[in-house]
Amino acid sequence: MRPELATLLPAGQVTFGLYALIAIVEWSLALSILRRLRRAGGSPMDLLAPHGQPWRFRWLPTALMFVAVNAIMALMMVLLAALQSASPSFSYYDGLRRWQLLLFVVGIPMSAGFCEELIWRGYVITRLEARGRGRWTTLLLSAVSFALIHSPLHWPFTFLFGVVTGYYYVRERNLLPLAITRARVDFWTFGWFLLCARGLPPPQVPVPESHPSPVFIRPGRGDRTSRALLPFSRGLRRSSWPPIL
Repeated sequence: MRPELATLLPAGQVTFGLYALIAIVEWSLALSILRRLRRAGGSPMDLLAPHGQPWRFRWLPTALMFVAVNAIMALMMVLLAALQSASPSFSYYDGLRRWQLLLFVVGIPMSAGFCEELIWRGYVITRLEARGRGRWTTLLLSAVSFALIHSPLHWPFTFLFGVVTGYYYVRERNLLPLAITRARVDFWTFGWFLLCARGLPPPQVPVPESHPSPVFIRPGRGDRTSRALLPFSRGLRRSSWPPIL
């Protein structure tokens, strides 16, 4: 393969393709979990909320989880924005169309809010508990697996995100507040990062320096200095060797 061909495709289209692929995989896993649950005689509501009542949740633990998750992601965005401004070489979101930007800001947060919370909180934690894992072992394993599906730059923050949301699910057994919180966090983080990334200046292409052509002095009458330089200038004209400037 020729590496220079990758430059023909805008970086934003590559990013959009990767996110679309991730969304397809996550929806496939989520639908597979729901089908397995139905075959076992259960209901999707068994994962969403205890006793099939997702709208009944305690406000104080939910508010604490909401604040903690937003604080973690706000810290991540501040650090990433500082790194991006320190080396603004290119943007991962260049070349996106309007409908793609709309999907990034609205569609992907809603998809991730449902699928990822269903997979990593509703299913992974439940399966680890069914195999006899302790609470903290379950939280750490689910948080690590959740962090690994993200960019290495995001690992510390997504790990903390997994611990906080996993702890909330272990205590409250309600996915609806988690899904809403996740969608809202992704909504403003994607929007903020898109604004920061699209506001970067374009990359500067270095322009090679050109050597000025030598200036030849035609001696005039009575000009002894110019007459003295005449043989040297004639030698430069006949030679293909460039002068050292």
